[in-house]
Amino acid sequence: MAMKKLLLVTVLAILSSVAWSGQAIYTPGTMATTGNSSIGLHLLSVTHNPAAGELVSKPGEHFRLGYLSSFGLSVEYGDVNNIETEINDLKDLLDESNITLDEADSTLQRFNAVIARLADSGYIKAAADLSVPGFPMVFRSDLLGGSISLELEGDGQLKTSVLTSASDICGDLLCLDLNSGSFDTKTSVYVKGVRALRLGVGYSRSLFAKDYGKLLAGTKLNILSMGLSKQVISLKSLDANQDVGDVVRDDYSNNQVSSSGLGLDIGFIWVAPRYQLGVTFANLNEPSFDYGAVGQNCASLTGASADNCFVANDFANNGIIDATETYTMGAVTTLDGAFAITPRWYVTGSYDVNEYNDPVGDKVQMASIATTWIPKSRWIPGLRLGYHSNLTGSQLSQASLGTTLFSVLNLDLSVGLDNTKIDDETYPRSLAINMGFEQRY
Repeated sequence: MAMKKLLLVTVLAILSSVAWSGQAIYTPGTMATTGNSSIGLHLLSVTHNPAAGELVSKPGEHFRLGYLSSFGLSVEYGDVNNIETEINDLKDLLDESNITLDEADSTLQRFNAVIARLADSGYIKAAADLSVPGFPMVFRSDLLGGSISLELEGDGQLKTSVLTSASDICGDLLCLDLNSGSFDTKTSVYVKGVRALRLGVGYSRSLFAKDYGKLLAGTKLNILSMGLSKQVISLKSLDANQDVGDVVRDDYSNNQVSSSGLGLDIGFIWVAPRYQLGVTFANLNEPSFDYGAVGQNCASLTGASADNCFVANDFANNGIIDATETYTMGAVTTLDGAFAITPRWYVTGSYDVNEYNDPVGDKVQMASIATTWIPKSRWIPGLRLGYHSNLTGSQLSQASLGTTLFSVLNLDLSVGLDNTKIDDETYPRSLAINMGFEQRY
């Protein structure tokens, strides 16, 4: 199995999904460097805190839009060195036959340890985001005494991990079947993916204003369309020349369930001459969406589909996976702040007060700190530096660098500070890139 090809298929599947198909699964645009700060220097601030609609326009400006505010991709590897080589070797091993017990002894020792490591922390995770051109939009209305914001974005996420449990033959993860002279294992690839489209409609206004500061408040209704799919692919069910990536691509849509829901966000921002403080309460009603079921009605299937179904049923019966899973978009409270060192140099930060699950089931609780410098001239690039850490789940950290060219083109790169090995070469465990065009502030 070529894991590089699997990763490519993963990314292409996500790109095809966001092109036509929410809460942001992936931190968009400039916020990939600045974190979820609602400072309002960039239009994407409204995607985080609904009160930011009152911040992103100049005084007297009544309309602002994004040309293509955000397009981004990210990838993350589990903490298993040379995962590609290990799975390749395991798949080749399962194709062998007429193996004697003496020949198998050292192989069993090696791969039982390998399988345990893969099941514990072997995964590949990819994500993508796309703001539909023209969005976000912000309209300031004198009649309504505040600002209306509209957001339309597509997101995609796909995670490939490894499942295993004891074989019925010997009670270990990998066994030698003496009757057939071949190896036996329940080791499988587990794929979970989501395609999402979100339309956000927000309203924000000033509640209090004095010379020393003002209090902004906002609310946003998110109209969500999500398609969630998962698959269990047994390594034993694959033909010698069959690639897992091809199976993922061909069968992804067959097990996808699409549904719609509504989410509610509320936000507040205190804005003072040199600083601001914000709080966002996202997904207050915690909307839920169903995955496609696995391990169901296996007797009606044939061939590899039946094999995969029975293995999935076994994992579900042993409590390793949930055959009929529901993703709940959990409520999360985020604090953020900003301080102006000079009128063009800012320090920002954000912190998720509680942890929550992303659509593929990983725990997330992000903390970020960043600094942003904005030049006077549009011919001088603006700069952003950031540091981000997931305080739970993977507990990975990233360093980010961003620049704004000609006051409209935003480029951001985030690189993981933890490493892993792929083909015996060292790479960061996570990498993300973003590009976007916005009207000049």
